[in-house]
Amino acid sequence: MAVYVPVLLVKFGLTFLRYEMRRKRAVRVFKKELRAQNMGRDHIDLLTKSYESAGSVRSLIGNIGKRVSILDLARLG
Repeated sequence: MAVYVPVLLVKFGLTFLRYEMRRKRAVRVFKKELRAQNMGRDHIDLLTKSYESAGSVRSLIGNIGKRVSILDLARLG
């Protein structure tokens, strides 16, 4: 059993790095599309930060088990 731990750690690490690369690429594409729509820089920065933080691993782990209500979503809008 202990033999598998290093293998799992390497696989987890590589998966995490792949996820982060894809997330960063997605954020760049998102920001580029907002610029293409001639949106104001303040709005672009705000939306990009929100988009980026929504996919962060820390955010995903912190939100496990939490329920989002319609009232929470209304406050965001």
